Amino acid sequence: MIMPFVTNPGLLWMFVPVLGFVAFGYTGAMNTLIPEQVDSYYVGIVVGLFLIVSQLANVVQPIVIGRILDVVSLQYSYVACFTFLGAGAILGAILVLGAKETNK
Repeated sequence: MIMPFVTNPGLLWMFVPVLGFVAFGYTGAMNTLIPEQVDSYYVGIVVGLFLIVSQLANVVQPIVIGRILDVVSLQYSYVACFTFLGAGAILGAILVLGAKETNK
């Protein structure tokens, strides 16, 4: 098994707060980054689009995780779920690399 510690419920509960912080800890940084990167006329539109995409991910994620738990065997279900969540974080990091800093 790739991640044997995931089968232990006690250790899994230790990772839940870490996952929550990593999943939502970026919000403060984004609330600071958006006004710095965007013209003041468009700040509301860009923040609204950011929140729409964030909430869309919050709606889709439980559905996908539930489907993974249903389809994948019990032995590898947590591994598959954490792999999916990690892939989303890596995709987000790659997309942020495309952001260019502007000097106002």
